[in-house]
Amino acid sequence: MENLKVVEMPQQAKLSDELLHNAVQNDYNKSFELGGREFQLKDLAYDDYVLFVKLASPLVESVIGVVQPVLSAAEDGSPELIKDFKIDMSAIDVDTMADMAGHNLPIMAHLVCKQSAPQITLNEVKELAMSRKNKTRGPFAMLEIVLRQVAHNKLIEEFAEFFPRLGSLVGDLVPSLTAVAQMAESKTEATRS
Repeated sequence: MENLKVVEMPQQAKLSDELLHNAVQNDYNKSFELGGREFQLKDLAYDDYVLFVKLASPLVESVIGVVQPVLSAAEDGSPELIKDFKIDMSAIDVDTMADMAGHNLPIMAHLVCKQSAPQITLNEVKELAMSRKNKTRGPFAMLEIVLRQVAHNKLIEEFAEFFPRLGSLVGDLVPSLTAVAQMAESKTEATRS
């Protein structure tokens, strides 16, 4: 026992708040750069998701308006249309896009960036978007990030699936609602008597 040495264990490194935040999140393999800074594309936190969806609705409507005619034509037996897809600029509301570039896009890009960098500010995101290190700059850099998040969260698919699912759920409730309405009507008639 005399030969035993006391070995001090190295002090455990303290994890930064950002590292802890990232550990709870997902999809570490999806990243993007903005202004030379790397960010991880992750699922949005609930409140951020709700705000993102609200701010994204004009963009989603525009995308659906542009893509829907192509998808409809492809369903009619013309799959080559998707391969040769080109955006019809007349289908895009330029005023809506300009409003989004000034207000919604920066907020949405900030929501995306803060999932992996919680301390980043809206102004920092705007500055990074204007960096010459980007392939595209300003609102175009932000739009790319936002579209990546829309694809990552499958927003278009979720919107498309939500309303039929809602209709089915409401349809399932109709017998219960009918029974409740009949009971209420019976009680009302009994109190009148």
